[in-house]
Amino acid sequence: MKTLLQNIIKSCPLICSLFILCFHLQNGLAQDLNNSPKIDQKKWEKIAEKYDYSSIQKAPKKEKPSDNDIKIEPIQKPEKAENAQSNNLVSYALFALVIIALIYIGYRIIRNGQFWNNKNIVREKVYTLENLEANLAEVDIDPFLKQALSENDYRLAIRLLYLNIIKSLSFNNFIRWRREKTNGEYLTEMRKNALYPAFEHCTRIYEFVWFNEVFSFDNLAFEKSKPEFEKLQRLISANDKAKSNEK
Repeated sequence: MKTLLQNIIKSCPLICSLFILCFHLQNGLAQDLNNSPKIDQKKWEKIAEKYDYSSIQKAPKKEKPSDNDIKIEPIQKPEKAENAQSNNLVSYALFALVIIALIYIGYRIIRNGQFWNNKNIVREKVYTLENLEANLAEVDIDPFLKQALSENDYRLAIRLLYLNIIKSLSFNNFIRWRREKTNGEYLTEMRKNALYPAFEHCTRIYEFVWFNEVFSFDNLAFEKSKPEFEKLQRLISANDKAKSNEK
């Protein structure tokens, strides 16, 4: 909601500009229609003094037309009619464009959360337990582990400890992590590594706890198993430090 309000505020200058443009265009068209050339009354009176209209006979009054006579309405000059029609079309078109632009801005704000397409802006990705394994290389597992322990979900806690081991091994190039790989494939990759015995032990603990739904895995059992994962994690970290010192 906060992001949506920020994007609406950012778009306000553009929206206001469109309203101002529409207002000025409307006023300009109205002035063009109303500002027809006017005759200077003083100049007309001077011209009229030169001419004598007294000798001109008044035209006889026309008789009132009968009901059968055809009434002739005054015809507007073609040029004025065309100009008025053209101005009206332009005015309607401009209003339509402004309305379409406002609708488009609102659509982009609501649908995408932002109007301006800035490729440098990286949207914050939300991680859940469902997509955690798919994004293992970039996700922080510790918050999920704390939540699992607070909810007394110790089976999930063991799984998270094991995923953290997999992440650390992949980061140190001991294994090539792929979501579709099995634990057996990781053991094969680690077979010639000095950390293989500790990794195999943690793998067996994880598989027994996670895939054995009949076995009750409580807090006491978790506290007995957790040191094995912490020990392996320290060994991986020590190896990482050793590599850094060699460089």
